[in-house]
Amino acid sequence: MNPIKADKIQFGSTANLPNIHRGTSNELVLYDSAVGDISLSNLLSERSITNVVTVSKTTHGRDFSAIQEAIDFLPQTGGFIVVYEGTYSESLSITKPVALLGRGSVVIESNDAPCLSLTSFDLKCCGLNFVLKDLLGNNNPAIINVSSTDTSKKVSFYDCTFDNTAHPTSSFLSVQSSSLYLHSNLFFGSGLIAVSGASSCEIVSGDLPSISLSNMTQRSYISTAQVLEVTLVDSLLSLSGNANSITGDATSKLIKENVRGQVVFDNELEKVIEFSCPLSSDSYSINIEPNSQRILPVISARTSTGFTLTFQNNLTETIRWSVAQ
Repeated sequence: MNPIKADKIQFGSTANLPNIHRGTSNELVLYDSAVGDISLSNLLSERSITNVVTVSKTTHGRDFSAIQEAIDFLPQTGGFIVVYEGTYSESLSITKPVALLGRGSVVIESNDAPCLSLTSFDLKCCGLNFVLKDLLGNNNPAIINVSSTDTSKKVSFYDCTFDNTAHPTSSFLSVQSSSLYLHSNLFFGSGLIAVSGASSCEIVSGDLPSISLSNMTQRSYISTAQVLEVTLVDSLLSLSGNANSITGDATSKLIKENVRGQVVFDNELEKVIEFSCPLSSDSYSINIEPNSQRILPVISARTSTGFTLTFQNNLTETIRWSVAQ
């Protein structure tokens, strides 16, 4: 049986009724008076939405095969990029507000250069895997590098992974001035998350690498099961979770439900306890674990930077203490 050959099939005998026809580029086009012409390729993706473009390693329903091409195509006002499954060997440069959404397993892989560099613009990334490798021996790139001069800008990552196991001298994120928001991300390898000169930083995650906050103008928040090290310079941090170590300068403040430590008495009567980072206030309670004298010490000189313990008799042992804010 011979097939029917036609350039157009219309559902009805009058004008402007729904039809299927061949487009100018020989593509299949569906027509409805309420929405106009829609090509089949646009139905396969979000391409029919204004300022939304797609990137894919296949030829079906895509606008571009490289992420940087999609970024460059968007107007300076920015837009939304949907990236489909695949490994993209690129070092992205972004100079406009952009949102990147990964569909499937999307890997952005770079050698000796940031996977993503951004200037003074907003950025949102969701469902992307960033991998940084050491090929030529570049000293210390960051997987994500943000060089901003505008503290009103925000950089956000949701459900992403950051992997620098193949580049042990690199760092995870280096963010200047823009506020950083990290939610439900994973980190593989070792390195630092560094934010400086920004309004705030908010991080919610399971385990975190070392974090450095410098010259933050508003309170930052970290909620984690475990963070390696926290370093504060002229910054206020509210921390929920455990930290291997916390240090801060005299102009920094820490808000943490429990702060623990220990002090060694070597045939001494009195010891001054200094917090590694000043607390937000001197309104806190102190708990001292039992000692060999079975006598509680006198607690005095309580400030946001520490307190003093004084026993009735000289003591030679380690005294553990905790502070609750």
